[in-house]
Amino acid sequence: MTQMKKLAAYSRNAMTGAHAKRARTVGLATAIAVLGASTAVAGTDTTFDGINTKLEGWITGSLGVVFGLGGLVFGLFSLFKQNYAGLGIGIVAGLAGAVGPGIIKGIFTALI
Repeated sequence: MTQMKKLAAYSRNAMTGAHAKRARTVGLATAIAVLGASTAVAGTDTTFDGINTKLEGWITGSLGVVFGLGGLVFGLFSLFKQNYAGLGIGIVAGLAGAVGPGIIKGIFTALI
């Protein structure tokens, strides 16, 4: 048998056995996920509204300011020690405290 015939025979039989079973399983899971996605609604559950309001108040209030300032102070001390990775971590921590809650709230209250 020539190389070309072997290759043609392999490509005809490539989706048999375990490969075909796996492809069917992945296809079925994808179909279920696509059909079930229309019923997904974000932000309608009120189970954790109390703790959500409390944590959001802390992060956007004075506790968030303390974390932001702490991150910036950490970044400044890292800069004095010429540790630029620490400076980046401090700035990212400060920005995450300031901007993060709005981004997360926007993600979970987005309309589908």
